[in-house]
Amino acid sequence: MTHHKHTQSRSRSHALLALLIFPCLGADECHDVKGVKVYLSPAHHGGTNIGCAGFDEDVGARAVAGHAAAALKAKGFVVRVGEGDFKNNYADSNAWNADLHIPIHSNAGTWGCEKSSPANRGGTWTMYRTVGSHGQQLASQMLAALKGESPGTNDQMVQRTDLLELKASARTAYAEMGFHTYYWDTVWLAFGAKDAGEALAKGILDHCLVVECHGGAALEIDEGIVLSERSAGPSAHDFDLLEGDPRRELADDLRPWLAAIHPELGASLTSVSEVDGTLVIDLEDIRGLGSGHMFHTSGIAEKVFELGDFDELVFQIEGEAQRFCDWVESDCGVLTRPLPE
Repeated sequence: MTHHKHTQSRSRSHALLALLIFPCLGADECHDVKGVKVYLSPAHHGGTNIGCAGFDEDVGARAVAGHAAAALKAKGFVVRVGEGDFKNNYADSNAWNADLHIPIHSNAGTWGCEKSSPANRGGTWTMYRTVGSHGQQLASQMLAALKGESPGTNDQMVQRTDLLELKASARTAYAEMGFHTYYWDTVWLAFGAKDAGEALAKGILDHCLVVECHGGAALEIDEGIVLSERSAGPSAHDFDLLEGDPRRELADDLRPWLAAIHPELGASLTSVSEVDGTLVIDLEDIRGLGSGHMFHTSGIAEKVFELGDFDELVFQIEGEAQRFCDWVESDCGVLTRPLPE
């Protein structure tokens, strides 16, 4: 009898300890998600991002958003699905005072539209803005829910400090559901949009059960390469190459490095010039070689800063900084050299 009482006592102690360490253990919810406002922002490229077998990123992202919205509403979330491009949705989400803001896209990389293509040509990417933030935790939960569902194996979480939508006033994380340039991811997104949307919703719910999501906005400060206040947007004439000094030695150094990323990328470099103190890298239309996210995460900006002593950097596509910024969905600021630690 005494042994039985000791056993019961130890069991209660262990249960109490488990609840202290894992406060959601044994409960349906840790935090009340009812009324949490989630803004889903599906891709809106105007039908220009086409993948395997004619898959349209815009159509696929909207299908996933619709199923994710239904699953979230069933749990008590209040959901709005954006209908504009990334800039319009950013503004709409802020005006709505969303708690969470989730862009939904599919990625592009090395083409693998054959059924036998390697699985590492596909996978799920989630993106966040600040290390250690609630946004990073949201990205982590979304990836955990999605990576077991998407057929590709190149699953990763990526920090992006330049994406406009990751600077929404809500807590944000960005979902690249799969690669529309990989056969099996495309099949999944085209025919399994319901499963994909419900998996995304699960990741969002899992986050909110761990971290309170009401009033999700948080001020976050980023380090590393930052965007200066000088705009590289509509005033692209500020970077007229005819007004600058050619930096051919930098172009010669950069071209083989670009070619190592993609064989056609090195050949797409038309010029490197210094214009009014800013280094301008002008490229042909490289948007068909992959996604802006793949280009950014290759570390190209960091590499360029290693090559010279300039402090500001801007990329152009066919002479237009705005075109490049729209491709990478950036807020179109000039990249500024990171301060020394």
